[in-house]
Amino acid sequence: MVKNNLKLLLPQKVKNSFIQEGLHYYGDKLKPYAFFEIIESKDKIHFKEHCRKMEKTTLTVVLDERGRQFNSVSFSKTWEQLTTQKVKGVSFIIGGPFGFDFGCRADITLSLSSLTLNHELAPLVLLEQVYRAYTLIQGHPYHHA
Repeated sequence: MVKNNLKLLLPQKVKNSFIQEGLHYYGDKLKPYAFFEIIESKDKIHFKEHCRKMEKTTLTVVLDERGRQFNSVSFSKTWEQLTTQKVKGVSFIIGGPFGFDFGCRADITLSLSSLTLNHELAPLVLLEQVYRAYTLIQGHPYHHA
């Protein structure tokens, strides 16, 4: 299996320590499957710059409440299709507390839930689902359905 390049763009630094710990935990669990980087923007200007740069160089997945929802198994099948294409990488872009106030091009718009998730909690849920997708693809017993 070829390792993917994954980036997670956040609109600001994560403030809650338990979220930071969870992001590091799943970041470490992703290491066998992907080169993973979290980019925490220092302000709105830098967030927009990072977003524009990622739009040009990677497959971009924007998280938005209006996006497509998946269950874990269907997400893993879609994830396998995406990550086996010849893409330079996948970038996940998560908006701030009020979503996006600028146009951000998305190859895919994803919703994690019909529930509203805090902008700091959403990346943690996302990373767990990406890890789960990799383990489903590899036949690892992590997923119990």
